[in-house]
Amino acid sequence: MNNNESLIYSRWNFQRAMNNVIYSAKMLVEHTRNGMREYERNGEHEIVNFNKKMVEDNFSKDPLSKFIESLRNYISHVAIIPIGVKMYKYHPYSYEFDVYNRRYIHHFVGAKLMEWKDMKGLAAEYIRNNNNYPQVFNSISLYIQKLNSHQNDIVDFIDKKFFA
Repeated sequence: MNNNESLIYSRWNFQRAMNNVIYSAKMLVEHTRNGMREYERNGEHEIVNFNKKMVEDNFSKDPLSKFIESLRNYISHVAIIPIGVKMYKYHPYSYEFDVYNRRYIHHFVGAKLMEWKDMKGLAAEYIRNNNNYPQVFNSISLYIQKLNSHQNDIVDFIDKKFFA
């Protein structure tokens, strides 16, 4: 495999992994919704109302959450997500820009995403707030942290209700 083939292969793997994370996050959201429907059927309205308030407070008006949701829709209905790579010098005191002194940051290509008619509102605001180049790792990491925090809050609420 030559360098060009290696770059294409690694880029394809990165894209695939990123898509998997975005879809996995949506699956967690759907599983939570299904769980809340089950609690609703069982008359546990306190838990359902707690979850609704948490969603409203932490996700409904959050630009990052709307951006990730829009990315999932973009993958499903348009194409693969446009990703760019920025290279920068890692060590600020080095004068050389060799292979050992480079670092790369993957970012979403906001201008391309903004061409899509459904990339609007809070999702578009997130892109603009990140200078049209939201970093992939930061965006996904922050969203996963929000989901984990939400899940932990629900589990804590349920534990206090049933096991306290």
